[in-house]
Amino acid sequence: MAVTWRRIAYQDELHTQDTDTNLGAVDTKNPPIDADKVLYRDSAALVPDTLVTSTWTQIKAFLKTYFDTIFAVKGVNADITSMTGLDDDGIPVAKIANGDIATDTIWAAVGDLVVGTGDDTAGVLSIGLANLKAFVNAAGNGIEWANGMKVGTFTRDLTAADGNVAISGVGFKPSMLIFISVWPGNSITWAISDGTTSPIIYMYGSTFSYTTGRVIQFTTSAGGDGTVASINSIDTDGFTLAYNQYTSRVGTGNIVYLALR
Repeated sequence: MAVTWRRIAYQDELHTQDTDTNLGAVDTKNPPIDADKVLYRDSAALVPDTLVTSTWTQIKAFLKTYFDTIFAVKGVNADITSMTGLDDDGIPVAKIANGDIATDTIWAAVGDLVVGTGDDTAGVLSIGLANLKAFVNAAGNGIEWANGMKVGTFTRDLTAADGNVAISGVGFKPSMLIFISVWPGNSITWAISDGTTSPIIYMYGSTFSYTTGRVIQFTTSAGGDGTVASINSIDTDGFTLAYNQYTSRVGTGNIVYLALR
């Protein structure tokens, strides 16, 4: 032990600054404890760079004081002035921004949603009516509540010439369309389309058949060609059909559709 203390006493004489001379011979310990000492040079000493020691308790207190000036203290966040603190998991406690998390008026009703309204800003989306669903709005910059479906009907004069016909008033841009079409006494069809793929099942007389690329097919009870229609486009308020008349038939076709958002 006397040799060890002697070694420490003469470190200032034996050690050359910026070298490992003799320090490499000092005993090691791992892990250190709070009462252990760290050896370093005191730049503010009367004799500059005199070797001095500090305990690990002192070193940790110094580092805490330093880092508290850079990082928020656990449980405190000065950048959010009305927040009383953070819990052990970093979750805001009690207050944030201008009101209490539990009582701030931005949550006016059970089910209200907080949504982003800009760079670091937020707003409230009030709870919608029963059974409504949340959708991205038509502009693509917000959320809105809507039913998300529309049932509609229209007719087709089977003597009409080829051409496009727009069906509007749906209230949104459909993502899926389902059609049931009837030419009374002759044929019935069932079709579904996403605007790209359009399978259809149709029946004339007692015969069933299947094809694709169409959503309406009016055929005589004997299977004679009549009028067919395909999806020309899916529009912001409905859809446009492209009619093709193979053979002019006298009569009116009735169509029911279900549009899904």
